[in-house]
Amino acid sequence: MRAARALLPDAGRGVSYAELAASPRFVEYRALTRCLTRFDPAALRGRDERMAFWINVFNALVVDAVISFGVHQSIREAPGLFHRAAYRVRPYRLALDEIEHGLPRANRPMHVRLPPPFSDDDPRAALGPGAPGPRVHF
Repeated sequence: MRAARALLPDAGRGVSYAELAASPRFVEYRALTRCLTRFDPAALRGRDERMAFWINVFNALVVDAVISFGVHQSIREAPGLFHRAAYRVRPYRLALDEIEHGLPRANRPMHVRLPPPFSDDDPRAALGPGAPGPRVHF
């Protein structure tokens, strides 16, 4: 419990990413994320399992990207982070933007003037949970 508190300074209002990056737990964390190359998302059953999986992968990748790209205050410090930061899930490379909008949001772009993350023939689009619920961004 004491280690967890050290990573959450200011009464839990932030995360000490520098301490997290130096932690042996982060090395374990990175090793676990590499296991995604062997995981088949098709094995997930039902919408809820798929939604939970992709939300967790997205959140894990955000933490990983903040540390890897040296973000200190804002993701604006790392231009293109949402396109550059990616995990490989089975044979597919999936960037943050593709995970966020292509999967839980059912291939819907963040803005109506933007193209969807996946083309019509991109097999990655089928990995998502299907139609998004109204609270997908909560």
